[in-house]
Amino acid sequence: MHLVAAGAGKLSNGTSYSELCSQYKIRKLLSHYSELKHIEDYICEHSLMVDSGGHVYNKASGLNVVGFGSHKAPRPAREEAKRYLRFLEKYKDKKWVMVEPDYYGQLPTDYIDGFYKDVMAMNPSFEYIRVYHPGIKEDGGKMNVLRKWIDEGQNYIGISKSAENLYSEIFNITKDKVRLHGFALTGKTILEKYPFYSADSTTALVIPIKYKSIPIGDGKMLSKPKAIKDKDIRYLMYLDDDKRIIKSIQEFKKQEIHYTKLWEKRGVIFNQ
Repeated sequence: MHLVAAGAGKLSNGTSYSELCSQYKIRKLLSHYSELKHIEDYICEHSLMVDSGGHVYNKASGLNVVGFGSHKAPRPAREEAKRYLRFLEKYKDKKWVMVEPDYYGQLPTDYIDGFYKDVMAMNPSFEYIRVYHPGIKEDGGKMNVLRKWIDEGQNYIGISKSAENLYSEIFNITKDKVRLHGFALTGKTILEKYPFYSADSTTALVIPIKYKSIPIGDGKMLSKPKAIKDKDIRYLMYLDDDKRIIKSIQEFKKQEIHYTKLWEKRGVIFNQ
């Protein structure tokens, strides 16, 4: 299993979060919508996942329960999709993972299907992920769209919390045929129950600064109050932001190893 760290920033010495993640062999996610400069500056050898910013457009339409930090109105969806298509053309030779513009609350499905065909016509080197939402009009929660994508030969598909009530059915359909990526889904309960190929969240890079907490190797969250009560980890109370971020990434890697070994014991081997 691959855990993917979302969020952009730098340590006080100028080391980018992308460089830090690469150092610990953690995959990185950056948003084309809000972190384009960080993508343009990305020089790490480790794999990058580029998100299209679908959560920005789907939140208002009830397709995705993951929020967006800004209260500004997003750019028009068609304008953003065209902007993203130009980006994909520019970076078509990158061996990255590119996420489709899943603006299903704002754009008709046939437009996004056409976008997929335009991308495939580029003959890109990158992997292209489509993102399944049960709220897609043509799907009606029956997973017809998901089955159609699988029949087309797509073997890497994203899902998010919008499909939470259907996870068991989705994994029954995809089985060993399709790798699934969970967007904003690195919680212990989910990852120990379902064999995601990869999953991302901002937990490792945002939580340590915003809430002064650290995700630890067993999928739990280590906060200052917990550290105060445990003499063996009390030192974490006194870490500065840089050290807390580094510790958080180290623990994120431990979580990745934990879930990978867990699923290996259950007979699920993730192709590295």
